Amino acid sequence: MNRDPVEDVLDQVAAECRVLARHLAEWGVDALRSGDDVGAQDRGASRKEVTADGPA
Repeated sequence: MNRDPVEDVLDQVAAECRVLARHLAEWGVDALRSGDDVGAQDRGASRKEVTADGPA
């Protein structure tokens, strides 16, 4: 049985949505509203340190 490539993409999107929902539940919406870059530690950078032109 061949899967439609669209189904594969939808499965990936659904998985990302589940991850996002878990993160929102853990961090709380208040952290996102405050502008904190809650994932910065995971990436080793913060939004304030990196701009569209490169490191600030």
